[in-house]
Amino acid sequence: MKVFCYGTLLLPDVLNSLGGKVTQSVYVKGYKLLTSENNNGYPYFQLSKTGDEKDVVPGYIVEYENIVPVDNYEGNMYERVNTMAYTRTNVETPCQLYIKDSKHE
Repeated sequence: MKVFCYGTLLLPDVLNSLGGKVTQSVYVKGYKLLTSENNNGYPYFQLSKTGDEKDVVPGYIVEYENIVPVDNYEGNMYERVNTMAYTRTNVETPCQLYIKDSKHE
């Protein structure tokens, strides 16, 4: 499974514990990266869909053989959706990304 990652999922300990392998540098169009805080005041990033192709977020494609541990790590506040990522030479790469579940906004 190819997943667009841009934050915590790229931390070496998290990446290794979830069995991920970084395969390429990419970006997604139509999203912005927002900063939020959890209940303990700890800041984190989250994607927000804008639909405007001028809005881009850089990241990496990470491949996982088993996506279940990643889904569990992200929790029920996020859903995994299909999207298209692009390399620096604009080669399209189908993948998925995690975005805040609309039921939790």
